[in-house]
Amino acid sequence: MSSNHIGKYTSDDIFLQDLEEMVCRFTPDGTITYVNACEAHLLNHKPSELLGQKISQFIPEKSALILNYLLSTLSSKYPTMEYEYQYISSDGKLQWQLWKIRGRFNSDGQLDEVQAVGRDNSLKKQYQELLDNNQQKAWQKSEDTFRQLTDTAPALIFIIQKYRYCYVNAFFQTVLEYTEEELLNMDSLKLVHPDDRVQVMDGLLELQKGNGRLFRQDIKIIPKSGRVCWIDFSASIIEWEGKLAVIGVSYDLTQHKQIQAALIQSENNFRSLAYTAPALIYVLRGSRLIYLNRAYEEITGYSREECLEMDAWDFIHPQYQDWVRGMALARQRGEEVPSRYQTRMQTKDGREIWAEFSVSHIILNGEPAILGVAIDITEQKRAQDQIRYLSYHDKLTGLHNRAYGEEKLKELDDDKNLPLSLILGDVNGLKMVNDAFGHQSGDILLQTAAKTLITCCHKKDLIVRWGGDEFVIILPGSDEEQARQVCQKIYQSCAQLKNVPIQLSIALGVACKNAAGKSMETVYKEAEDLMYRNKMLENRSNRSAFLNSLEQTLWVRSHETQEHTLRLRRLVVNISQALHLPADELNNLSLLAALHDIGKIAIPNSILDKAGKLSCEEWELMKRHPETGYRIALASPELSPIAEAILAHHERWDGSGYPLGLKDNDIPLISRILSLADAYDVMISGRPYQKEIGSEEALQEILHCAGSQFDPHLASLFVNVVSSMQSNLA
Repeated sequence: MSSNHIGKYTSDDIFLQDLEEMVCRFTPDGTITYVNACEAHLLNHKPSELLGQKISQFIPEKSALILNYLLSTLSSKYPTMEYEYQYISSDGKLQWQLWKIRGRFNSDGQLDEVQAVGRDNSLKKQYQELLDNNQQKAWQKSEDTFRQLTDTAPALIFIIQKYRYCYVNAFFQTVLEYTEEELLNMDSLKLVHPDDRVQVMDGLLELQKGNGRLFRQDIKIIPKSGRVCWIDFSASIIEWEGKLAVIGVSYDLTQHKQIQAALIQSENNFRSLAYTAPALIYVLRGSRLIYLNRAYEEITGYSREECLEMDAWDFIHPQYQDWVRGMALARQRGEEVPSRYQTRMQTKDGREIWAEFSVSHIILNGEPAILGVAIDITEQKRAQDQIRYLSYHDKLTGLHNRAYGEEKLKELDDDKNLPLSLILGDVNGLKMVNDAFGHQSGDILLQTAAKTLITCCHKKDLIVRWGGDEFVIILPGSDEEQARQVCQKIYQSCAQLKNVPIQLSIALGVACKNAAGKSMETVYKEAEDLMYRNKMLENRSNRSAFLNSLEQTLWVRSHETQEHTLRLRRLVVNISQALHLPADELNNLSLLAALHDIGKIAIPNSILDKAGKLSCEEWELMKRHPETGYRIALASPELSPIAEAILAHHERWDGSGYPLGLKDNDIPLISRILSLADAYDVMISGRPYQKEIGSEEALQEILHCAGSQFDPHLASLFVNVVSSMQSNLA
């Protein structure tokens, strides 16, 4: 495009001037040929001042280099791309912009012009950052639980990424004779015996390609001492710290293999070894046992004599008897059946145990028989079940977690499930609850939200804790109207809840897939955008509900009454009017009168209810409530204007107060006014630790403490105002 085109507007250009999105065009060398009003305003220039300038002058150097590279990749076949960059705004805030760029090519296929449309992406980035942080915390809790569980399991458990160990449990370290530090820096194939390395590598590659869900093989491994061990190697794909990984759960089969090798060498050696082995070892002919070792008796609870009189299937749990008997009969007919299997057994006292069986044909005393070796894997099975549960469930709420939800969503994304609706929910006020009442209360709020969602959904619906304070409900076979009815039930249930830190409120967004051509990513994005829009619209009413909850909680915990709050408000209003304070200060004083002691909600009841004198330790704890109240106030936009006043409401004029030891006019004015009104009302109303006194005596005490506890000027004014109020009442 020649320079003659710079500044010439078409009718379309005039239309683009009124758009809220940023629009610009520039030549391949970066010369600006058009900008609309929105883009010019952002760059703090008039449109005419930008024409003919290089676009690289107005974006960060690193972003300009990336843009030049991306432009070099444009072609007539692939003319479009997206580009995102960050910058520091004029007020010092980190901002993000997302641009969609399209190249226009001439008849020779050469880039002639670049057209770009951008929008501010900062809000989405902030929400994504918050979500990522919550997910990371949630993953950290889940990983800690995983480690505690697997470190006590009597199985070799490990996780591999790119053939290197990123986690090994304690039993793995014991068997392999290496420390955790040595293993985490080691190629996992190094420990595999050379005979088995190719087979293991091929199996893991097939897993990573998605060919099968499980790779299982008996393999030899080489511990640090150089001896050879056998393990039952089972591996599958999981997500570990956000990336694909292989998790392996193996059992030590060395003794098992040694027993089988010993049998081949000598029946006498076999009997000696088998009898003392911890595994169940037996010989079966037909359906009768003709040999069993001591472990078989100990684990099943039957004596040797009882076992030899029983049918072999009597030891198998009824649920699995037909299956095990069927395999045995097929084996006797010469059919190919698995030589290894896991099943449940039933002991004499009714206990159920899991065992892994390995069976083979032998000749004993000249006649064919079946040799069986079984390992008690009850604990391993329980550990596997718990690991499987943890990998797909959220520990706090008991709901399915995001990993399960994403997998299930792909599975349900099928024409037979249409219409398929999504509801995204975000619990309002979780951060405020955590700051005000502690994380335990925040956990209770999330658990209450989960129970509410369960009661409002159908059995076929899938409820997932997506991360942090966000939930996703997947509704197969439900259209958008039906999904909205579920949302209405959720809103109604939240409004009726009692005994929660604050009134439960969940911002919801709904979207539906009605036709096969629509991707679930698009459906999720629509629901997410609607949820965030609703969340912003509901913020003000939610914050008002939060303030009401704080006030109600304070009255219950600190034994302050609504009457006390009303008296304080009346007193501070009269003082502020006498001082001719502006309206905003009057509003702040009124709010301070109600919530100055909000930090006491974190003080134990044993201290708040104590009638006698507090101990030194109790008094130190009590003195922290202004700081706690300060933190709570900062978490709420409505309370943040009085945060400093809450922090200072126990400071004294002479500097002997707490927590900062402020004095004189360094103490906020509204704090000084509140301390006078609060002290006066406490004196005339009484407390568990102090008898009430008359108004005249209380006013004399105010004057007596002027210059030490109270601002002397305000103390004198306070006495006059209260006296005037009493005269008017008379």
